[in-house]
Amino acid sequence: MIEFPDNRFNGEVAPRFFDLVDRELIRVIDLVVVTKDADGTAAVLEIEELDDEVAEALARLTGDEDGLLSEADLMELAAELPANSTAMMVLFENTWVAAFATSVRESGGRVVMSERIPAPVVQEARALLLDAAASA
Repeated sequence: MIEFPDNRFNGEVAPRFFDLVDRELIRVIDLVVVTKDADGTAAVLEIEELDDEVAEALARLTGDEDGLLSEADLMELAAELPANSTAMMVLFENTWVAAFATSVRESGGRVVMSERIPAPVVQEARALLLDAAASA
């Protein structure tokens, strides 16, 4: 879920996202936009319900298995959005890992833990390490 405060969602993220799709690093399974107005009322928008410019930018990103994000899932995620914001919710497969995952399985291995570390945490840790190195 990618949040755009003040409902400033305009589709400018599409070219970078196309790059990931074109390089076959990801496969888009489902993509939906949720908007929340100033009074907190949320609405789920399909690509064809967006402004023409945004719909055109994102139309290529819709997956073959549209609809895997249910209305209930989307409204639960929308509850997390602040008023007067828009979110692009994308369900995608990291295809870049497929060959590695196959190799792991074929060698008898299995994933026992997987966790994403938020970028701000990584940036803070990197800054601390660089400061420590500079002080040494």
